[in-house]
Amino acid sequence: MEPKQKIYFIANPISGSAVSKRRKNSLHASLQDFLDPSKYEYVVKVTEYQGHGIVLAKEAVASGYDIIVAVGGDGTINEIARTLVNTDAVMAIIPAGSGNGLARHLRIPLAFKGAIEVINAGHVLKMDTGTVGPLESETKSDVVFISSCGVGFDAYMSSKFEQLKNRGMWGYIKAIYREYFSYQAGTYELKFNEQVIEEKALLITVANSPQYGNNAVISPGAKLDNGLLDICVVYPFPLYALPGMVRRLFNNSIDKSKYVTIYRTKELVITGSSAKVQFDGDFFELDKKVFIKVNPGSLNLIAPKNT
Repeated sequence: MEPKQKIYFIANPISGSAVSKRRKNSLHASLQDFLDPSKYEYVVKVTEYQGHGIVLAKEAVASGYDIIVAVGGDGTINEIARTLVNTDAVMAIIPAGSGNGLARHLRIPLAFKGAIEVINAGHVLKMDTGTVGPLESETKSDVVFISSCGVGFDAYMSSKFEQLKNRGMWGYIKAIYREYFSYQAGTYELKFNEQVIEEKALLITVANSPQYGNNAVISPGAKLDNGLLDICVVYPFPLYALPGMVRRLFNNSIDKSKYVTIYRTKELVITGSSAKVQFDGDFFELDKKVFIKVNPGSLNLIAPKNT
C-alpha cells in the first residue's frame, strides 16, 4: 500500500463576495465529504494578510508537503503559484474568487466538490510560467507571472481595478467603458524572433494563458505547455468599435478583429512610452525597457486530463 500524500490547503477566508466563517466551514465540510482519505492526509491554513499565502507556501515546501492547494481568487492562486515555480511541489486549485481566470481555462470546476474531485484524480500538468523585469539591472528584480503580463491600457486598468468595490465581469466592463475615453495609446518597439517592429498600440498583453479572468479571453490560441508566449497587440480603435471589441473579448474571438495582431515567441523586449506593467492583474513601475521570457515546464499543477 502506497503511503498517503500530504496536502497543505492555503485558504483565503474572503475571496470575491464570500464571508469568512461560511467559506472556512464549507471548505472543511467539503474536504471531509469529498477528498479521498485513502490517498491523502491534509491540513488547512488560512491567510491573515496580503502576501501571507507566499509565507505559508514556503513553509509547506520546506516541511515536505507533496501538494499545496490554493483556495481563493486569482490573487491567492498567483501568490502561491509564483512561490512554487521551479520546485518539486505540486500545486492544485480550488477556485473561490471573482475572476478565476486560470481555473476557468483549465476547466477546473468552480464548486468545491468538483475541484476536489480533480485533486483526487491527480493528473499533473507541467505548465510554463513567465518572468518580466528590466532589461538590465544590477539586482535580480524579475517577477514571475502565471497567466499574462503587459503594458498599456491593461496595465493602466489593473491599477483602476484595485479600487473597484464591485468586482466581477460587469464591474470590469463598466470600468473599461469609463476609462477608455481618456486613455491615450502609446508607441512601442518590440524585439523578438530576430526582428524589430514598432507598433502604436492601445495595449500589448503577453499571454501564457488565454484569459484574464471572468472568461475575458485575450489570446484564444495561447497554451500553457508549448514553451511559447503570445504577444497580443491591440491597436487603437474608434469609439463605435468598443462594444464589438468587448463582445469579442468575451466570446473567444478577439483574434479575429482587424484591430488585433498576435505574434508568438520565447522572449521579447518591449520599449515604450509607458512605465506601468501589469502581471496577473497586479502592477508595478519599471523603466521603459522591459524584458519578458517564458520558463517552460516550471510549475507542476493538478488539472483535469486533456485540458
